[in-house]
Parts: sequence; structure tokens; C-alpha cells
Amino acid sequence: MIQIHIEPMDTLFFRDHRPFNAGEETTAEFNFPSPLTFFGAIGSAVLDGTKGAELRKFVRGIGGYEHPKLGKYDPDLKNTGMKLKGPFLHREGEVFFPPPANLWISILGKKPSTYYTSLPYETDWEWDIKRENQNLRPLKMPTKSGMKPLDEYISAKVLTQYLSNSLPPTIPVKSEEEFFAKEDRYGHALSRDSLTVEEGYLYTATHLRFKDELGKRKYIKTGFTLIAEGIDETDLPDKMISLGGERRRAMISVSRGDKLVPEQLEVLNTIKSTKKFFIYLATPAIFRNGWYRDFPSEFDGAVMVGAAVKKPMYISGWKVSGDSFRGKPRPIKRAVPAGSIYFFEAESWNDKRFETLYKKYHFKESLSDEYPSAGFGIGLIGSWNNDRR
Repeated sequence: MIQIHIEPMDTLFFRDHRPFNAGEETTAEFNFPSPLTFFGAIGSAVLDGTKGAELRKFVRGIGGYEHPKLGKYDPDLKNTGMKLKGPFLHREGEVFFPPPANLWISILGKKPSTYYTSLPYETDWEWDIKRENQNLRPLKMPTKSGMKPLDEYISAKVLTQYLSNSLPPTIPVKSEEEFFAKEDRYGHALSRDSLTVEEGYLYTATHLRFKDELGKRKYIKTGFTLIAEGIDETDLPDKMISLGGERRRAMISVSRGDKLVPEQLEVLNTIKSTKKFFIYLATPAIFRNGWYRDFPSEFDGAVMVGAAVKKPMYISGWKVSGDSFRGKPRPIKRAVPAGSIYFFEAESWNDKRFETLYKKYHFKESLSDEYPSAGFGIGLIGSWNNDRR
């Protein structure tokens, strides 16, 4: 496996799922890019860098054609030669993850900030939920004033502390503004016939300018990091990709390894002892049953007792289609956002069951029902219990 680090050469443009045509809608809203965007960009770069690769045969599957690294073309992105994990933001060589949905933080003090974690507790609350969700318990909310759900990013180091239920009294966080600035850009649509400005076709789009800067002793770079399986550095010879709307250019660099978040033996041992674990979604996941999914067979016997799930995000994208290869939009899917948490108890499990689960799903295989190869549904496993610190 390799790590792919992406640094934009100019602004980048990512928009939300809603259809946008200049003259009909005047604003293309910003949306944090989904894994589909990066899978398409990196896959295209691999195709362009492969000598003798036949795009038409690959996309159409003519004669059972298989790319030497990407394998057969799979529009559902379930059985592909290349698999990704990400994207994650990086700055100064450090990777940052989306905020856990059950983590609250003080708005009264200065950084680093004090925090509160919401966990499943027995309460007297009653709520109207479906019968199959009857084991879910409301999460305990903070009683102190001046607390808000965390919406800043946390480093890989802080995330490992969170997973082991050993956060220090205060934690450092980074806001989006510390990674990039948003810039509104204005433009006119052009006539396809005359290539002149179309009257009444003014539009606005939000671009991201990543904050690279010269520090005291080094140049500080900001961008995205992904983990890629099935390809290596030689498959990306140009060191450039086209990314997002308007196919903006970005530089890439490659390093070895996949340990953005290491395995934590102490977490696994705690889970074995308490019979309790949670899944933190590091990337969005698309489940057949909405936010409440039918987890794989490895979860059989484990009872979901709580969840902290953010508002759904909507995922679309493009796939190549037809002779023109211009592509067509994918159907819109509703996804559980990154940072969402699912709490489980598994009283009947032995140590082997916990070990199997941890080795398979701790920053490894996807939990998503849709587009798993693109990087959706990458989870990390942590420990929890009801004993408040």
C-alpha cells in the first residue's frame, strides 16, 4: 500500500450534489469532496500513465479487457483492482480526521479546548423509535453551559487517544479555515457555437485556496492524503492529477505505508474485558437501510445500543458512458457522514470474535454497501464504558 499526498497548484472547486446549470441556478454550492471525486481523479491518472492501455476497451469491457492494475471496469466500484481510503486533510505532514459526532467542546476557553464525550446511558427518557431499534439508548448530553458539538478536525494522535478512551483534559483542534480559504468566483457561460458570453448566464462558484506558507525553517504544505491499495508509485508517473470541477491541476507525491492510525493492542484488550466497542466512521458510508444498517456477519451477536449520527450528506458523481466518454451523473445517494459513531455491546463474544472484528475492520475493509472500493465506509474501532471519568 502507498500514501498519496495531494497539494493543489491553484484553487480547487468542489460543489454539492444539486444539478447546476448557469442561467438556471446562479450559485454552485461548496461541498466537501466525496471519495468518488478522488477515485475518479486517481483512476484517470493511472489510466493515462499506463503505456498501451485502451480506454475504450476498459470502459466497455470489450473482449473481457482488464487493465493490469485497475482490473475490469466496475461502475459500482465494488470489485476493482485499486482501492482507496480517504480523503483526509493534511498540514505540515500531519493527517487530520473529521470530528467524532459524540465529542463536545467548550466555546468559552482558548485552544486547546476542554471537551465532553456523550455515551449511551440508562435514562428515564422515552422516545418513539422502530421496534428493531428498541435496544438504542439516548446519549448522555453535557450539563455544563458553553459546550457545542465539535466541528473542527483532530489529528491522528488525538484520534488514537479518543479511540482508547484516554483523551487528556484538553485537546488541540483545527478548523477548516486553518487548511483552506473559501473564495467566491464569478463567471459567464459561453455559447457553444460562437464561444462568446451568453447573456444572462452569470454564475457564482466557491473555490478553495489551500494555505501553503513559508515557516521559520520549512515550507508548510496543506492538502489531502489517501491510502491506495493495488497501485504503486510507478503507476502515477506524471506526478500530476486533474481534480474536482474544471479539472484543476494538483501535484502528488507518494510514500510507503498505510499506518495513518496504528493498531492499538491496549484498545483491543479493553474491548475484550468490557465487551463494549464503537465504530467511528473516518469516511462517509452509504447503507441500504439509511443510518441504521445491517452490519456484516462478523457483528452477529453484538447489540447496537447507541449512535451519534450527523445529518445525512448527499453523494452523486460521474461515470463514463457511451462512445463520447463524456460521462453521465450517478444517482444521488444519501450517506452517513464521516465522524458518525455506532456503539455496541457483545456480552456473548469470546476474545477470538473481538480479534477477528478488529483485524478486519480497524482501518481496513469498508463497511459501506455502496462504492466500497472508492473509500466509503472506512471505520476505526474504539473502546467505551459507562464509568464517567
